[in-house]
Amino acid sequence: MDVGRQVPEKGIKPNTGIDASPLVDVLPTRIASSHNRIQNNPKMISKRREEAAKFISTIWSCPEITDAAKSVISCSLTFTFRYVPPMSPDTVEQELRERLVLYYTVVSATVLVIYDYALNFTLEVETIWLRYFGLAIAVQEFHSTTIQSNIQLVLKFARRGMLAMRVFVLFEKSRKVLLVLIAFFIITQGVNVAIICMNIAIQLRLSVEQSIEGFHWCTYGVSPTEEWSYPVDDLALIVYETVVCGFAIRYVIRHLPTAFWTDPKRSVNVLINVILRDNLVYFFLCSGQEYQRARALGSAVYNGVNNVLQNVMLCMIGPWMVINLRTSYDRRADEASESAHQISSIQFARESVSQADVEDILP
Repeated sequence: MDVGRQVPEKGIKPNTGIDASPLVDVLPTRIASSHNRIQNNPKMISKRREEAAKFISTIWSCPEITDAAKSVISCSLTFTFRYVPPMSPDTVEQELRERLVLYYTVVSATVLVIYDYALNFTLEVETIWLRYFGLAIAVQEFHSTTIQSNIQLVLKFARRGMLAMRVFVLFEKSRKVLLVLIAFFIITQGVNVAIICMNIAIQLRLSVEQSIEGFHWCTYGVSPTEEWSYPVDDLALIVYETVVCGFAIRYVIRHLPTAFWTDPKRSVNVLINVILRDNLVYFFLCSGQEYQRARALGSAVYNGVNNVLQNVMLCMIGPWMVINLRTSYDRRADEASESAHQISSIQFARESVSQADVEDILP
Protein backbone atom coordinates (compact mmCIF):
# COMPACT_ATOMS: atom_id res chain seq x y z
CA MET A 1 0.00 0.00 0.00
CA ASP A 2 1.31 3.45 -0.87
CA VAL A 3 1.60 5.59 2.24
CA GLY A 4 3.27 8.58 0.66
CA ARG A 5 6.88 7.40 0.90
CA GLN A 6 8.81 5.15 -1.45
CA VAL A 7 10.00 1.81 -0.14
CA PRO A 8 13.81 1.51 -0.28
CA GLU A 9 14.97 -0.62 -3.16
CA LYS A 10 16.95 -2.94 -0.91
CA GLY A 11 13.70 -4.04 0.80
CA ILE A 12 13.96 -6.91 3.26
CA LYS A 13 17.26 -8.74 3.29
CA PRO A 14 16.64 -12.42 2.50
CA ASN A 15 19.83 -13.78 4.07
CA THR A 16 19.61 -12.31 7.56
CA GLY A 17 18.03 -15.40 9.04
CA ILE A 18 15.02 -13.42 10.34
CA ASP A 19 11.68 -13.73 8.56
CA ALA A 20 9.51 -10.67 9.21
CA SER A 21 6.42 -11.96 7.40
CA PRO A 22 4.98 -13.85 10.42
CA LEU A 23 4.93 -10.62 12.39
CA VAL A 24 2.80 -8.98 9.71
CA ASP A 25 0.59 -12.03 9.16
CA VAL A 26 -0.19 -12.39 12.85
CA LEU A 27 -1.68 -8.88 13.07
CA PRO A 28 -5.18 -9.75 11.72
CA THR A 29 -5.30 -12.90 13.86
CA ARG A 30 -4.49 -10.97 17.01
CA ILE A 31 -7.10 -8.34 16.21
CA ALA A 32 -9.78 -10.97 15.56
CA SER A 33 -8.98 -13.04 18.64
CA SER A 34 -8.91 -9.92 20.81
CA HIS A 35 -12.36 -8.89 19.61
CA ASN A 36 -13.72 -12.40 20.26
CA ARG A 37 -12.44 -12.39 23.83
CA ILE A 38 -14.04 -9.06 24.66
CA GLN A 39 -16.97 -9.31 27.08
CA ASN A 40 -18.38 -6.98 29.71
CA ASN A 41 -14.97 -6.55 31.28
CA PRO A 42 -13.30 -3.11 31.16
CA LYS A 43 -9.95 -4.67 32.03
CA MET A 44 -9.84 -6.30 28.63
CA ILE A 45 -9.58 -2.89 26.98
CA SER A 46 -6.42 -1.93 28.83
CA LYS A 47 -5.02 -5.42 28.31
CA ARG A 48 -5.70 -5.14 24.61
CA ARG A 49 -3.84 -1.85 24.39
CA GLU A 50 -0.91 -3.30 26.32
CA GLU A 51 -0.74 -6.11 23.79
CA ALA A 52 -0.71 -3.54 21.02
CA ALA A 53 2.12 -1.58 22.61
CA LYS A 54 4.13 -4.77 23.13
CA PHE A 55 3.53 -5.84 19.56
CA ILE A 56 4.62 -2.44 18.24
CA SER A 57 7.84 -2.59 20.24
CA THR A 58 8.53 -6.06 18.81
CA ILE A 59 8.07 -4.80 15.28
CA TRP A 60 10.18 -1.70 15.85
CA SER A 61 13.06 -3.83 17.11
CA CYS A 62 13.18 -5.73 13.81
CA PRO A 63 15.45 -3.82 11.38
CA GLU A 64 14.35 -5.91 8.39
CA ILE A 65 10.93 -4.24 8.25
CA THR A 66 11.06 -1.14 6.09
CA ASP A 67 9.82 2.28 7.12
CA ALA A 68 6.82 1.96 4.81
CA ALA A 69 5.73 -1.31 6.43
CA LYS A 70 6.14 0.25 9.87
CA SER A 71 3.93 3.17 8.85
CA VAL A 72 1.19 0.83 7.61
CA ILE A 73 1.28 -1.32 10.74
CA SER A 74 1.38 1.70 13.06
CA CYS A 75 -1.57 3.28 11.24
CA SER A 76 -3.54 0.03 11.47
CA LEU A 77 -2.90 -0.40 15.17
CA THR A 78 -3.60 3.26 15.91
CA PHE A 79 -6.94 3.16 14.13
CA THR A 80 -7.93 -0.24 15.54
CA PHE A 81 -6.95 0.27 19.17
CA ARG A 82 -7.66 3.97 19.58
CA TYR A 83 -10.40 5.09 17.21
CA VAL A 84 -12.42 1.84 17.22
CA PRO A 85 -12.64 0.72 20.85
CA PRO A 86 -14.03 -2.76 21.53
CA MET A 87 -17.76 -3.03 22.08
CA SER A 88 -19.60 -5.14 24.61
CA PRO A 89 -22.66 -7.21 23.58
CA ASP A 90 -24.96 -4.51 24.98
CA THR A 91 -23.18 -1.88 22.91
CA VAL A 92 -23.45 -4.03 19.81
CA GLU A 93 -27.19 -4.47 20.39
CA GLN A 94 -27.62 -0.72 20.84
CA GLU A 95 -25.67 -0.09 17.64
CA LEU A 96 -27.90 -2.51 15.75
CA ARG A 97 -31.04 -0.86 17.11
CA GLU A 98 -29.81 2.58 16.03
CA ARG A 99 -29.00 1.29 12.57
CA LEU A 100 -32.47 -0.22 12.41
CA VAL A 101 -33.95 3.21 13.16
CA LEU A 102 -31.88 4.72 10.36
CA TYR A 103 -33.05 2.06 7.93
CA TYR A 104 -36.68 2.67 8.93
CA THR A 105 -36.32 6.40 8.25
CA VAL A 106 -34.73 5.76 4.85
CA VAL A 107 -37.56 3.38 3.94
CA SER A 108 -40.22 5.86 5.10
CA ALA A 109 -38.64 8.69 3.11
CA THR A 110 -38.45 6.45 0.05
CA VAL A 111 -42.12 5.49 0.39
CA LEU A 112 -43.06 9.18 0.69
CA VAL A 113 -41.11 10.07 -2.45
CA ILE A 114 -42.58 7.16 -4.46
CA TYR A 115 -46.12 8.01 -3.30
CA ASP A 116 -45.70 11.66 -4.31
CA TYR A 117 -44.24 10.59 -7.65
CA ALA A 118 -47.12 8.23 -8.40
CA LEU A 119 -49.73 10.76 -7.26
CA ASN A 120 -48.45 13.47 -9.60
CA PHE A 121 -47.20 11.32 -12.45
CA THR A 122 -49.41 13.02 -15.05
CA LEU A 123 -48.11 16.46 -14.09
CA GLU A 124 -44.54 15.28 -14.48
CA VAL A 125 -45.25 13.82 -17.91
CA GLU A 126 -46.95 17.02 -19.10
CA THR A 127 -44.49 19.55 -17.68
CA ILE A 128 -41.15 17.72 -17.69
CA TRP A 129 -41.12 14.60 -19.84
CA LEU A 130 -42.69 16.11 -22.96
CA ARG A 131 -40.39 19.11 -22.73
CA TYR A 132 -37.08 17.43 -21.90
CA PHE A 133 -37.54 13.96 -23.39
CA GLY A 134 -35.22 14.91 -26.23
CA LEU A 135 -32.35 15.18 -23.74
CA ALA A 136 -32.52 11.43 -22.98
CA ILE A 137 -29.86 10.64 -25.59
CA ALA A 138 -27.54 13.30 -24.20
CA VAL A 139 -28.08 12.07 -20.64
CA GLN A 140 -27.26 8.51 -21.67
CA GLU A 141 -24.07 9.72 -23.31
CA PHE A 142 -23.22 11.70 -20.19
CA HIS A 143 -23.59 8.64 -17.95
CA SER A 144 -21.31 6.59 -20.18
CA THR A 145 -18.39 9.00 -19.90
CA THR A 146 -15.50 8.58 -17.51
CA ILE A 147 -15.73 12.15 -16.20
CA GLN A 148 -19.10 11.59 -14.57
CA SER A 149 -17.77 11.77 -10.99
CA ASN A 150 -15.89 15.00 -11.71
CA ILE A 151 -18.96 16.59 -13.28
CA GLN A 152 -21.08 15.54 -10.30
CA LEU A 153 -18.67 17.37 -8.00
CA VAL A 154 -18.95 20.49 -10.15
CA LEU A 155 -22.75 20.25 -10.14
CA LYS A 156 -22.83 20.17 -6.33
CA PHE A 157 -21.03 23.51 -6.21
CA ALA A 158 -23.08 24.94 -9.08
CA ARG A 159 -26.36 24.00 -7.36
CA ARG A 160 -25.54 26.31 -4.46
CA GLY A 161 -25.11 29.23 -6.82
CA MET A 162 -28.22 28.52 -8.88
CA LEU A 163 -30.75 29.93 -6.41
CA ALA A 164 -28.41 32.79 -5.57
CA MET A 165 -28.56 33.84 -9.23
CA ARG A 166 -32.36 33.66 -9.11
CA VAL A 167 -32.32 36.04 -6.15
CA PHE A 168 -29.93 38.28 -8.09
CA VAL A 169 -32.46 38.45 -10.94
CA LEU A 170 -35.28 39.24 -8.49
CA PHE A 171 -33.40 42.37 -7.40
CA GLU A 172 -33.20 43.53 -11.04
CA LYS A 173 -29.52 42.56 -11.33
CA SER A 174 -28.37 44.95 -8.64
CA ARG A 175 -24.58 45.26 -8.52
CA LYS A 176 -24.52 45.52 -4.72
CA VAL A 177 -26.54 42.34 -4.31
CA LEU A 178 -24.28 40.57 -6.81
CA LEU A 179 -21.11 41.55 -4.92
CA VAL A 180 -22.53 40.35 -1.59
CA LEU A 181 -23.67 37.03 -3.06
CA ILE A 182 -20.34 36.44 -4.83
CA ALA A 183 -18.37 37.22 -1.66
CA PHE A 184 -20.36 34.79 0.48
CA PHE A 185 -20.29 32.15 -2.26
CA ILE A 186 -16.50 32.31 -2.64
CA ILE A 187 -15.89 32.24 1.13
CA THR A 188 -18.29 29.33 1.67
CA GLN A 189 -16.92 27.25 -1.20
CA GLY A 190 -13.36 28.04 -0.12
CA VAL A 191 -14.02 26.73 3.38
CA ASN A 192 -15.77 23.69 1.94
CA VAL A 193 -12.93 22.84 -0.46
CA ALA A 194 -10.27 23.36 2.24
CA ILE A 195 -12.05 21.05 4.68
CA ILE A 196 -12.59 18.41 1.97
CA CYS A 197 -8.89 18.45 1.08
CA MET A 198 -7.91 18.26 4.76
CA ASN A 199 -10.23 15.32 5.42
CA ILE A 200 -8.99 13.49 2.33
CA ALA A 201 -5.40 13.90 3.50
CA ILE A 202 -6.29 12.68 7.01
CA GLN A 203 -8.25 9.71 5.71
CA LEU A 204 -5.42 8.73 3.40
CA ARG A 205 -3.07 8.87 6.35
CA LEU A 206 -5.37 6.61 8.38
CA SER A 207 -6.34 4.25 5.55
CA VAL A 208 -5.27 0.68 6.17
CA GLU A 209 -5.75 -2.58 4.32
CA GLN A 210 -6.84 -5.40 6.61
CA SER A 211 -7.47 -9.11 6.17
CA ILE A 212 -9.19 -11.32 8.73
CA GLU A 213 -10.24 -14.90 8.04
CA GLY A 214 -10.29 -14.44 4.29
CA PHE A 215 -12.13 -11.09 4.31
CA HIS A 216 -10.23 -8.14 2.86
CA TRP A 217 -11.22 -4.50 3.29
CA CYS A 218 -9.81 -1.02 3.74
CA THR A 219 -10.62 1.02 6.83
CA TYR A 220 -10.29 4.77 7.06
CA GLY A 221 -11.44 7.51 9.35
CA VAL A 222 -10.84 10.91 10.90
CA SER A 223 -9.28 11.19 14.31
CA PRO A 224 -11.31 12.85 17.12
CA THR A 225 -9.04 15.89 16.99
CA GLU A 226 -10.27 16.67 13.45
CA GLU A 227 -13.99 16.07 14.02
CA TRP A 228 -14.54 19.83 14.30
CA SER A 229 -14.27 20.05 10.51
CA TYR A 230 -17.76 18.60 9.94
CA PRO A 231 -19.77 21.17 11.94
CA VAL A 232 -17.58 24.02 10.64
CA ASP A 233 -18.31 22.99 7.05
CA ASP A 234 -22.05 22.78 7.72
CA LEU A 235 -22.11 26.08 9.62
CA ALA A 236 -20.46 27.83 6.67
CA LEU A 237 -23.18 26.49 4.38
CA ILE A 238 -25.87 27.54 6.89
CA VAL A 239 -24.55 31.11 6.89
CA TYR A 240 -24.55 31.19 3.09
CA GLU A 241 -28.08 29.77 2.82
CA THR A 242 -29.30 32.21 5.49
CA VAL A 243 -27.92 35.21 3.59
CA VAL A 244 -29.55 34.11 0.33
CA CYS A 245 -32.81 33.33 2.12
CA GLY A 246 -32.69 36.76 3.80
CA PHE A 247 -32.52 38.47 0.42
CA ALA A 248 -35.55 36.49 -0.77
CA ILE A 249 -37.55 37.36 2.37
CA ARG A 250 -36.60 41.03 1.99
CA TYR A 251 -37.93 41.02 -1.55
CA VAL A 252 -41.14 39.35 -0.40
CA ILE A 253 -41.77 41.99 2.27
CA ARG A 254 -40.98 45.01 0.10
CA HIS A 255 -42.28 44.12 -3.35
CA LEU A 256 -45.19 41.75 -3.08
CA PRO A 257 -48.57 43.46 -3.46
CA THR A 258 -51.23 43.56 -0.80
CA ALA A 259 -53.28 41.02 -2.74
CA PHE A 260 -50.67 38.37 -1.94
CA TRP A 261 -51.33 38.72 1.79
CA THR A 262 -55.12 39.10 1.53
CA ASP A 263 -55.67 36.28 -0.98
CA PRO A 264 -52.53 34.09 -1.09
CA LYS A 265 -54.31 31.18 -2.79
CA ARG A 266 -55.15 33.27 -5.85
CA SER A 267 -51.78 35.02 -5.88
CA VAL A 268 -49.98 31.69 -6.21
CA ASN A 269 -50.92 31.70 -9.90
CA VAL A 270 -48.55 34.63 -10.45
CA LEU A 271 -45.19 33.40 -11.74
CA ILE A 272 -43.03 35.59 -9.50
CA ASN A 273 -44.91 34.40 -6.43
CA VAL A 274 -44.31 30.78 -7.39
CA ILE A 275 -40.58 31.43 -7.74
CA LEU A 276 -40.40 33.11 -4.34
CA ARG A 277 -42.42 30.40 -2.61
CA ASP A 278 -40.30 27.57 -4.03
CA ASN A 279 -37.08 29.40 -3.21
CA LEU A 280 -38.10 29.91 0.41
CA VAL A 281 -39.21 26.29 0.83
CA TYR A 282 -35.91 25.09 -0.59
CA PHE A 283 -33.89 27.43 1.62
CA PHE A 284 -35.64 26.36 4.82
CA LEU A 285 -35.32 22.65 4.06
CA CYS A 286 -31.68 22.94 3.02
CA SER A 287 -30.80 25.01 6.09
CA GLY A 288 -32.65 22.56 8.34
CA GLN A 289 -30.72 19.64 6.93
CA GLU A 290 -27.37 21.38 7.35
CA TYR A 291 -28.32 22.39 10.89
CA GLN A 292 -29.03 18.76 11.72
CA ARG A 293 -25.61 17.74 10.42
CA ALA A 294 -23.87 20.62 12.17
CA ARG A 295 -25.08 19.46 15.57
CA ALA A 296 -22.92 16.35 15.12
CA LEU A 297 -25.11 14.28 17.42
CA GLY A 298 -24.74 10.53 17.44
CA SER A 299 -28.42 9.93 18.06
CA ALA A 300 -30.16 7.78 15.48
CA VAL A 301 -33.20 10.08 15.60
CA TYR A 302 -31.23 13.12 14.41
CA ASN A 303 -29.47 11.05 11.75
CA GLY A 304 -32.85 9.76 10.61
CA VAL A 305 -34.27 13.28 10.35
CA ASN A 306 -31.23 14.25 8.30
CA ASN A 307 -31.84 11.34 5.92
CA VAL A 308 -35.51 12.25 5.50
CA LEU A 309 -34.72 15.92 4.79
CA GLN A 310 -32.06 14.97 2.28
CA ASN A 311 -34.38 12.60 0.41
CA VAL A 312 -37.23 15.11 0.41
CA MET A 313 -35.01 17.97 -0.75
CA LEU A 314 -33.32 16.07 -3.58
CA CYS A 315 -36.20 13.85 -4.76
CA MET A 316 -39.27 16.04 -4.16
CA ILE A 317 -38.43 19.73 -3.82
CA GLY A 318 -36.28 19.86 -6.96
CA PRO A 319 -38.87 18.26 -9.28
CA TRP A 320 -41.70 20.24 -7.69
CA MET A 321 -39.86 23.51 -8.35
CA VAL A 322 -39.71 22.63 -12.05
CA ILE A 323 -43.33 21.41 -12.13
CA ASN A 324 -44.67 24.53 -10.37
CA LEU A 325 -42.70 26.81 -12.65
CA ARG A 326 -43.91 25.09 -15.80
CA THR A 327 -47.52 24.86 -14.59
CA SER A 328 -47.64 28.54 -13.66
CA TYR A 329 -46.08 29.55 -16.98
CA ASP A 330 -48.50 27.39 -18.99
CA ARG A 331 -51.46 28.78 -17.05
CA ARG A 332 -50.45 32.36 -17.81
CA ALA A 333 -49.84 31.52 -21.46
CA ASP A 334 -53.31 29.96 -21.77
CA GLU A 335 -54.95 32.98 -20.14
CA ALA A 336 -53.13 35.36 -22.48
CA SER A 337 -54.14 33.28 -25.50
CA GLU A 338 -57.80 33.19 -24.47
CA SER A 339 -57.94 36.93 -23.89
CA ALA A 340 -56.36 37.60 -27.28
CA HIS A 341 -58.84 35.43 -29.21
CA GLN A 342 -61.94 36.02 -27.14
CA ILE A 343 -65.04 37.05 -29.13
CA SER A 344 -67.07 39.77 -27.53
CA SER A 345 -70.78 40.19 -28.27
CA ILE A 346 -71.93 43.24 -30.21
CA GLN A 347 -75.38 44.72 -29.62
CA PHE A 348 -76.84 47.30 -31.99
CA ALA A 349 -79.16 50.01 -30.73
CA ARG A 350 -82.75 49.70 -32.00
CA GLU A 351 -85.06 52.64 -32.43
CA SER A 352 -88.83 52.31 -32.11
CA VAL A 353 -90.61 52.11 -35.50
CA SER A 354 -93.87 54.04 -35.86
CA GLN A 355 -96.97 52.85 -37.72
CA ALA A 356 -96.49 55.55 -40.36
CA ASP A 357 -93.01 54.31 -41.17
CA VAL A 358 -94.33 50.80 -41.61
CA GLU A 359 -97.03 51.99 -44.00
CA ASP A 360 -94.44 53.87 -46.05
CA ILE A 361 -92.25 50.78 -46.34
CA LEU A 362 -95.04 48.33 -47.15
CA PRO A 363 -96.74 48.70 -50.56
